Amino acid sequence: MEIQNAQEILELIPDLQRLENPQDFNLIKGAISSCLTVQELKKSTAQKTN
Repeated sequence: MEIQNAQEILELIPDLQRLENPQDFNLIKGAISSCLTVQELKKSTAQKTN
């Protein structure tokens, strides 16, 4: 499953919170945050170059 945008990720978070290991959730949340940050940077740099 490929995630297209932040909204889809946010919809998945309640499922992630049901994971048995809260540490897993924090790792996933961290990974999601860094992915979103990279995407936002790519978007903003793409807009600047146009």
